[in-house]
Amino acid sequence: MITKNNTAVKIKSYIGLSPQEYITITFFSILFIIKKLPFILYNGQINPDESQMLTQAITLEFDPIFWRSVDGTTSGPINSYIILLLKYIGLPFNYLTLHATATGLVIFSLFITYLTLKLFYTTKVSFLSITIIYSFFFFTNHNDFNHYNSELPSFFLITLIIYILAYIYRTKIVSIYLYILLSIICCLIPFAKLQGGPLAILYLLYGFFIILKTKLNKKDKIAAFLGLGSGMAIVGGSLLVYLLYNNILYDFYIMYIKTNLSHYNTGDPFSLFIKLIFKSSYDYLFFLIYSTAVWLFFFIIINNKHSLYIIYKDNVFIFLSINIVLSYLIVTRTGYTFEHYLFYTLFPITLLTSYMLSHIFEYSDIKKYTFPIVSIMMAVLFIGLVTVYTFKYNRKNQNFKRFEPAQHEINVIKLINYYTKPTDCLVVWGWNLTYHTLTGLRQGTRENHSIRCMTTNSLGAIHDPYLIEYYCRQYVNDIKRNRPAVFIDEVRMNSIFEDPNLVAHQTIPNLKNIISTNYTLIDQQAGVLVYVRKDILKIRGKLNLDLQ
Repeated sequence: MITKNNTAVKIKSYIGLSPQEYITITFFSILFIIKKLPFILYNGQINPDESQMLTQAITLEFDPIFWRSVDGTTSGPINSYIILLLKYIGLPFNYLTLHATATGLVIFSLFITYLTLKLFYTTKVSFLSITIIYSFFFFTNHNDFNHYNSELPSFFLITLIIYILAYIYRTKIVSIYLYILLSIICCLIPFAKLQGGPLAILYLLYGFFIILKTKLNKKDKIAAFLGLGSGMAIVGGSLLVYLLYNNILYDFYIMYIKTNLSHYNTGDPFSLFIKLIFKSSYDYLFFLIYSTAVWLFFFIIINNKHSLYIIYKDNVFIFLSINIVLSYLIVTRTGYTFEHYLFYTLFPITLLTSYMLSHIFEYSDIKKYTFPIVSIMMAVLFIGLVTVYTFKYNRKNQNFKRFEPAQHEINVIKLINYYTKPTDCLVVWGWNLTYHTLTGLRQGTRENHSIRCMTTNSLGAIHDPYLIEYYCRQYVNDIKRNRPAVFIDEVRMNSIFEDPNLVAHQTIPNLKNIISTNYTLIDQQAGVLVYVRKDILKIRGKLNLDLQ
């Protein structure tokens, strides 16, 4: 039978952890950092998204108004502002900063999740649950789960939200400031990643549900509702003032809302999900299989109809189940199989696993076998991790791989450095942000890649004629406004463009005209065309790379 868990958690769980727990957490955090040193100490691009956000941060230092100086495409402003903030406190604009930040966000997310689990469950259940997800992060060498990406900040915010929700639910404390904080963080999620918006809505709705279901007097309920409403008003009002004051309301709507909502999966979400998890890291696949096995064991053990009925009616179980389903729906919504999207599923899986483990160990027929069961679970986890490591050894995309600049990129960078000064800007037609990050030059157009200006033959191309016209017009206007010193057309060297002739900058008449009028083609490196503004070329003259 199921026993209630009211006495399992002591009051100290609400306010802190034991010294032994802090020592254990510190030890495993240090161990995690040591394991991730190959990633942290690699001052190079692990994934193109890193260069995209780093370039945006470089640009924001010059002009800090998002959607006026940069377009984050699917990435929200929070991701780039984090990098800019780190620069202001003394960290450099480089990949080391990004990789250390990514590792730190994962560690803090794990810590907050452990605090959340301790609000509900015993140390045994909490530690076992966090060990499973910790093992995934610790052992995975897959690039997509180690680089700085646009999912990580929203992923961190989500763990904060879940902790606040759990704290409110468990303690029944009514604090208007806590509800304001909950609402503000929920509203910030879409500005880290619009894709996470549905989860933010779910958490706000559950916050309202907690208020309605908790036995509070009328005054406290009104205060709680006002807190949630005030948080939404603060974020929404601040955003509106920001957009109106900087005259970018329409740009915000087109670039961040309308265009991103135009990307959706028209196929079968389940088929895409299967394709994604088998394309992802073997570590993730094992994590999912292991967690699913725990769920199946739960339903096998808890086979009493009355007990299952109680669980099915439990609003926490319902919330955790909806959380998982929704997380997989948003992962498959866009139709792309980017493995780092799976970040959104990791902690929902962990939370449901911990819920089921707590009920398994509460079951009267299981309690006396707790130690053997935990031992078997840890043994299976260890054997599984060793097996996965064996299978993924030397497999493509399953292990960390360094990306070094090609010789033609080194030559192009030499040309850029020769014709520019630190205050200049650069425009790259195509998708290669290393030209920005390795020269430190800001972007001269809001899009630091030109995908949205292209009608076909490119990853992420949009198919709305109005939007394509908008982005082409904006691209040309930004060049006129910022007057970049150098213009690079690199589509002929980029493998994501099947037929470069269909997407070369000359295919857009206005862009072709402004480049041919104001710029001179001074070199071609393996298909990469380098144009320099005519007035600069007149002063600097042509650089002979053979003499360098």
